[in-house]
Amino acid sequence: MYLRCLPIGKVKMKNTIGSFSELEAKIIADFIAGNRTAFAKIYEYYLEPLCRYCLSLTRNKSKAEDIVQDVFMTLWNKRKSIKNKDTLKNYLYRCTYNAFIDQHRKNAKKITALEEIRMEVVMHVNQDPETHHEQQLAMLMRFIEE
Repeated sequence: MYLRCLPIGKVKMKNTIGSFSELEAKIIADFIAGNRTAFAKIYEYYLEPLCRYCLSLTRNKSKAEDIVQDVFMTLWNKRKSIKNKDTLKNYLYRCTYNAFIDQHRKNAKKITALEEIRMEVVMHVNQDPETHHEQQLAMLMRFIEE
């Protein structure tokens, strides 16, 4: 579940064609400099749209909220590497998409590993029970280590 900032007032950050207003540019510049209030304003402004976008990808509210929370943590940690202030919105949406893809790939690997274990168990059902148990334990330990 994501954490909501304390209400600080909605910030109107409407993007005019290709350029930001002075207020938007100041908020982003302050954020890049490490101002937590500016970050809170950006968080409050983009949180809901990013959660809706991520929900359309994941079809799972909890996963979507977790992904977006991770995106904002990454944004804060990498704020000094943001060079073009006009691309913050694009950056956030791209990070959200990439985080979704990363999670999807990680889950696919887990499912594949579990399926391999299941198939090995099915193949070794006719073995000696003690040998079979040792092999299952070894496969499970290998999966946990991955």
